[in-house]
Amino acid sequence: MKSQHQQFEVLFNLFAGRLVSFAQSYVGNIKEAEGVVHDCFLAIWEKRDSLALDESLKSYLYTSVKNKSLNVLQKRKLFATEMNDGTLEVTGDMPNPLQQLSKKETERMIFDAIERLPPKCKRVFLLSRTEHLSYKEIASLLDINTKTVENQIAIALKFIRESMGIKKGKTGGNLYHLPSILFLF
Repeated sequence: MKSQHQQFEVLFNLFAGRLVSFAQSYVGNIKEAEGVVHDCFLAIWEKRDSLALDESLKSYLYTSVKNKSLNVLQKRKLFATEMNDGTLEVTGDMPNPLQQLSKKETERMIFDAIERLPPKCKRVFLLSRTEHLSYKEIASLLDINTKTVENQIAIALKFIRESMGIKKGKTGGNLYHLPSILFLF
């Protein structure tokens, strides 16, 4: 029988990487995302004896990370202080408005492309990116071969890349080099 510490370590190793990616989609940088996930796991460890999970552990973890990420964003807003002359001084690690507009436009283009995917391909892609399921989990859920899942993901990424006018060489062939999709899904 595993001790609580060993069980916690297994839990951390199972989810930490995906949770950091998820947090980064909110906070925008890896260091803060790692801090968010660390804080979530620390809170779970501190509450381990009194924590009653009525829903799945995975859902609880993602909800915790989302809420802590939103708290980080809220604290960032507090760093913006009004100066005496009425101008706004922005401190901390905040993106500029042009970056935000570009990000929103890129996201819109990506979501439009996803909506145009064939139904099977779209479902596989969204299970991978929004539900954070492994290829093996998706294959099992949809009763298809793991290789089929890989192929459908590749088709989806190629279609999205082409829909956005991205040549394979421009981003090293990897759609994840785009800032707005870097851990968007």
